Parts: sequence; C-alpha cells; structure tokens
Amino acid sequence: MTLTQTSPPRRRLALVGGVVVALVIVLGAGLAYFSGDDGPQHPVVRTDPVNHEVLYEVTGTAAATAPVVTWVVGERNATEQAVNVPLPWKSSVTLPVGPSGGYAAVEVRSAETGAGSLSCRMFVDGVQVAQQVSTDGFAGVACSHRIPPEYVK
Repeated sequence: MTLTQTSPPRRRLALVGGVVVALVIVLGAGLAYFSGDDGPQHPVVRTDPVNHEVLYEVTGTAAATAPVVTWVVGERNATEQAVNVPLPWKSSVTLPVGPSGGYAAVEVRSAETGAGSLSCRMFVDGVQVAQQVSTDGFAGVACSHRIPPEYVK
C-alpha cells in the first residue's frame, strides 16, 4: 500500500485566504479606530487673557467736532465717552481678551446739520476690522468687532 499526499482543494485554500485577508483588514481598522491619536481633535481655549491693541479712528467733513464719541476701553465692555470731540479723532486701547472672546466698538453721534459726512474705522492688532460711513449729515456711525479667543496650539 502506497500513501500519497493529496493537495487540499483550491476552494478550501481560497476560503482560508479570504478569511485571513478579512481578519487583517478588521484588525487594521480596529487599531486605527482605537489608537486615540487619529481621532478628531477639539480646540482648547486659552484661559489666561491675551492683550490686543485696538485703534479707533473718527473723521468728518461737516463739522470740526462730533457731539459725542463712545468707545469700549476694557474688560466687560467698559466704555468711555467724550463730548464735543475735535475731528479727526483717534484713540488706542489695550483690550484683554479671555476665553469667551472680546468686543471692541466705537459710536459717534452726528451733529445733525444735514451737511457733510462722518466715518469710523477700527483696527485690531494693526488689521482693519470695521469701517462705516454716513454721508447724509444726520446719521451717526458705529464700528464694532468681536475678537475671538486665543486657542492653544
């Protein structure tokens, strides 16, 4: 009696090969999913305040003065106000911006003479962020900008 080895049928080899490939794919996907470093990253807001330089500018052609100028000067939207302000007018302030962001604004009342124009511009850290112009001689102008919080990189 002679014993001969027979090779397994091709169908069985294909099935075993398919199972091995499927296991490799599932294990690879599981490792990628549970590794933690490849998951979505959420931004982290800085908790300490960051100072921003804000420059307010007001100009006008009709009158040499603005009746009232009001602007934000600090935390919690603290404001200052000036009356009978000679134009052009500029003011620079340092605004601390915390985790909830900050707000900068300037508002100018018109002399309501019906002549000339009035405008405001605002810069945050040297970048112009707002501009408004009124040309009817009756309307005032207001410029505002929300300063976003800083994020930890």
